[in-house]
Amino acid sequence: MEHRRQEKNRAGNRAKNKPSRTRTPISSVMLVLASAFLASVSQILYKLSWRLNGLNNIINVLFSPYPYIGLFLYGVAFVFLIAALRKGELSVLYPFLATSFLWVSLFSVFFLNESFGTFKILGFASVVIGIVLLGRGSQ
Repeated sequence: MEHRRQEKNRAGNRAKNKPSRTRTPISSVMLVLASAFLASVSQILYKLSWRLNGLNNIINVLFSPYPYIGLFLYGVAFVFLIAALRKGELSVLYPFLATSFLWVSLFSVFFLNESFGTFKILGFASVVIGIVLLGRGSQ
């Protein structure tokens, strides 16, 4: 009987001495996703400012609100990213920034009338699969 109690105590001590795994809170993941989304919107706004004001007219682009809204959104995206990294693991969170490629591809189709062909679909799927695999690899 005494022997079993000693075994339980040793097992309990081993569990206590194991290094704890850092868990990334879902709030950090959501902040990184929001950061990627806002950064993607910024890119679309930059492109729209040139498209709407002409490629050769930098003065009109500078007085357009789109680049400044884009810069503001980039700033907010930066704050979100820093806040997420405070509590989350970089190796877990960083792959979620790749969603910006997905957002830009989708926004380009809807707001810039760009095409979305077979190779973009394959690239889109590759990014999604990569994000899932990297996320699973951290477990």
